[in-house]
Amino acid sequence: MAAETEQSRIAMRVWAFSLALLVAGGTLAVVAVHAVDPAHGSRDALPWWVLALAFALTERYAVDLDVRRQAQTLTFTEAPLILGLVLADTAELIVVRVAVSVAVIAIFRRSDVVKLVFNAGLFAGQAASALFVYHWVLGDSSPIDPRGWLAGVVAAITAFLCSGLAVTFVMTLAGAKLSWSSQLLVIAVGIGAATAGATAALAAAAVLWTQGGYGWVPLVLIGAALGFFGLSYVRIRERHQALADLNRYTGSLVAAGSGTHLATEVATGLLELLHAARVILLLPGTPIQRVEAVYGEAPRAE
Repeated sequence: MAAETEQSRIAMRVWAFSLALLVAGGTLAVVAVHAVDPAHGSRDALPWWVLALAFALTERYAVDLDVRRQAQTLTFTEAPLILGLVLADTAELIVVRVAVSVAVIAIFRRSDVVKLVFNAGLFAGQAASALFVYHWVLGDSSPIDPRGWLAGVVAAITAFLCSGLAVTFVMTLAGAKLSWSSQLLVIAVGIGAATAGATAALAAAAVLWTQGGYGWVPLVLIGAALGFFGLSYVRIRERHQALADLNRYTGSLVAAGSGTHLATEVATGLLELLHAARVILLLPGTPIQRVEAVYGEAPRAE
């Protein structure tokens, strides 16, 4: 009964934060559209449907990384976000970012309602914050000047930090125990990925800025090809690593024999295969024997 009450309280806290984030993100987005001057140059340089396709692909084909037993998902949505900041209408950018990304999450990840509400508010606030920061750093300079590149990178990092902080906070509300060292490493990886995505987007924006017209067509094809091969490489590498872990695990079981040593090897192997932080095995007998394996520590048998 106490456990059910605690779960209800956690759910209420998560819902309250998600609704507050939705209101705050939506308000910030409306303010950004009306308060921020449009980007320099043609507002029609990038069609909205190209932006929508880019957000859909980067959100759908995310890369899952395991950083010290902390799950980190890289979506590279900073790339189309920076392209939109430079070349698209501000209102279209925010609407497309929120609508397309939430739709992809709902369809492909089958998220529940509270997660959709949370992500809608997060994406709106993220895009609006990046918009404010981009124009503040850019000032009166051209987007293809060095200051324009700096503005794009800073905006991309701002967008990632907004996302990272919101996700960390809601996980804390949900009762997750997070390691500060792991979180700092996750932030470092995310900032690197955001910087790389922003740099690629700014390079593409510079080409579109000088060519205009249908100059985005070859960029879309090249970007799609590079994205496909990059994701294929990551998937193959993950599969190869999983097979290597499985082979090492089965080999250790064969050499372990029986008894406590075998149980210790089983717990250690499961820790690696499942990318878990802790594995506990209970062996039948009198008394019941407990074998525990914790990430970063030697296994223990009690």
